[in-house]
Amino acid sequence: MDSVLSTPTSRQKEIYAVLLRVIREPHFGRIATVVELPPELRELESGSMARVMVVEFADDRSRAVVPRANVELIER
Repeated sequence: MDSVLSTPTSRQKEIYAVLLRVIREPHFGRIATVVELPPELRELESGSMARVMVVEFADDRSRAVVPRANVELIER
């Protein structure tokens, strides 16, 4: 089962190639790409549960976990 999860599908490759802009603090305005889409809900600092994504920022290649609802797609 691990090999299935570690080998991205063509759809996942499309998602990982997409540029995003974070639209909420603390990373407001930063441009990023998707690194991981965990399927489970995660608890946020506010205590609510949400689906998240791990992103890598274009400016310094640092990573952060952000709620999926807090990003917007940058269309090319």
